[in-house]
Amino acid sequence: MHPMLDKLVSSEFMSENQAQIIEKAITEDKQTVIASGHRSAGVRPLLASIMTVAKTAGSSKQVKALEDVSDDVDYILLPGLAVENFEEYVQKCFDQKSPMITIKEPEHPYSMLKVMKKALKNGGSDKKEVYLLECRKIDDVPHLIDINKFYYDEKGKVVMEKVD
Repeated sequence: MHPMLDKLVSSEFMSENQAQIIEKAITEDKQTVIASGHRSAGVRPLLASIMTVAKTAGSSKQVKALEDVSDDVDYILLPGLAVENFEEYVQKCFDQKSPMITIKEPEHPYSMLKVMKKALKNGGSDKKEVYLLECRKIDDVPHLIDINKFYYDEKGKVVMEKVD
């Protein structure tokens, strides 16, 4: 297991099974992974950890402006930028062939269903999957609560499935 994920398991932020699902999604399946939740729920440290895993899994490029989005890497890294049009960044990154690692928090709201539907209409691949890692506090302690996978069914409809 990657040391960054192992550290999160040791701190009881996530289970070993959750860490294995995340590592496989990034290193083997090369899928998009999104850390979701409020800052106080540990979403930023989780994002940093999964970005580190992606960096060790292949080439990556961190997006700081829309013109930085390109498809010449194994992973597109989209941190929580202080921009008003964050959904536009997410859409442009998701429209690329490369998977991305990003965040979804109250400061950066967007609908992954909407992004996926639009990507398919824009001629994107119906083979892309998205792993949404939902973080919340339980008794004032941050935890990874759920891992949900979004994918396209045979009709091109977006389906959500609980993974862990």
